[in-house]
Amino acid sequence: MKKIFDAVLRLVLCLCVLAPAVSCGFDEDDDVEATYPAELLGAWSGVDAVISVTIDDGEPVETTTDLSRSHIAINPNGTFVSYDNVESADKWQEKERGFWAYKEGRLYVTSNRGDDKMYSVDLLTAYSLVLTSTQTDTDDEGGKTVIRTTATYSRPQ
Repeated sequence: MKKIFDAVLRLVLCLCVLAPAVSCGFDEDDDVEATYPAELLGAWSGVDAVISVTIDDGEPVETTTDLSRSHIAINPNGTFVSYDNVESADKWQEKERGFWAYKEGRLYVTSNRGDDKMYSVDLLTAYSLVLTSTQTDTDDEGGKTVIRTTATYSRPQ
């Protein structure tokens, strides 16, 4: 159980910066087109994340995590910045920054830590953004853990 909790905690922390995800290994040579929906740009406030953990094809276990202390800014120049608020409503601190690209309903992100992540854009309107990522891990004994995270964002009020 501790192993599952540790994995889920890592994913939630990464999700706060647009991240837990599957490494997609993209780079500038992968022909990611420069077009994107205009609604994607701007500031987004975290709402929540539903995390589903499935071990060895068993029944998924779901938890919901509050993302209200997380904000992201998606800029038209292909950069993003994420912010966390851990102390008070007035103290937002930069957590991470990096680059993004959009292609065929997928958001590809490379953070300043060098992590490549891919998100499926499940919903995008002027006021709502829903991103889903899937991570599959195999332990030393061949056990498979699949973690699917669906994060919901809205425009700041």
